[in-house]
Amino acid sequence: GHRLVSATWELIGSAHYAAGRMEAARDAYATALAQRAEMNGPRDAHTIESASGLYTALFALGDEAGMAEVRARHLDPVLALDPATLNASMSGIRETARLALQGHNTN
Repeated sequence: GHRLVSATWELIGSAHYAAGRMEAARDAYATALAQRAEMNGPRDAHTIESASGLYTALFALGDEAGMAEVRARHLDPVLALDPATLNASMSGIRETARLALQGHNTN
């Protein structure tokens, strides 16, 4: 169902990003993010994965307004979590979000 569809959009975003097609990466990551946020909520690991990918595409495109929106809605709340209280999976997702803010795509 929808989990496979959003995962496919995530993979498409990663492929476009790796190939330097940032507009296409942005669009694919945005689609994955919208689907995942609706299905799993804004703090789910998969949602944050897509938000991080979208942020890095926006970073590469120099879209400051888009970056600010993704950061405020998805990344900052995860970064505000106490690392000592997170399990290994969420700790990794928090690190992915932290690296995204520096423009590093780890997807």
